[in-house]
Amino acid sequence: MKYFHINDVAFFFGLLGVESMNIKIYQILRRVNHFFVTLKINLEFFMTAQNVLKRKAAEKAVEFVKSGMVLGFGTGSTFNHVLYILSEKIKSGELEKIVGIPSSEKTVKLAMN
Repeated sequence: MKYFHINDVAFFFGLLGVESMNIKIYQILRRVNHFFVTLKINLEFFMTAQNVLKRKAAEKAVEFVKSGMVLGFGTGSTFNHVLYILSEKIKSGELEKIVGIPSSEKTVKLAMN
């Protein structure tokens, strides 16, 4: 799919001699472009906010983990946060002898890193 810049479309209509339509289409396309840019920014903010909430959920879950526990290792973006926090706590010596039972090959690879 090829995307056209607003100025390209306006220029095309100008070549056709549709000057008044050129201005109207240009104005409409600017509004549409503004809408999609705003939508993208809002979605990016939502995704960032969602990741913050997932991180907080992961931090809370890890509070219940004690050394020597056997844990079920899930799969998904929230568990990725859990795994990162667990690895930091293991590296710092705060937790030790944690055994994980992974739910997928993806989790095995992530846990091994």
